[in-house]
Amino acid sequence: MFKKSQLILRYGVIIGLIIIVLGLLLGLRIVCYFGAAIVALTPITSMALIAYDLKTQGDGRGALLAVLIIAIITFSVVVSGLGP
Repeated sequence: MFKKSQLILRYGVIIGLIIIVLGLLLGLRIVCYFGAAIVALTPITSMALIAYDLKTQGDGRGALLAVLIIAIITFSVVVSGLGP
């Protein structure tokens, strides 16, 4: 059931890290930011897919928990971006 979300999570993070390393090697900050955004958004995408799968199978509580986790991850990403 969670095969698609596992693939998204695994390869999304790997691709994001590769992009970050390429950005560091090339000396381009924007490429590093793009890779960091991919790494940060991959868990949200994976959890959204899990929530959809749980909802379609009739597990409302599991889907609600997945949506709450998405909200917590989104909140932490926004708060970590705030700074002086």
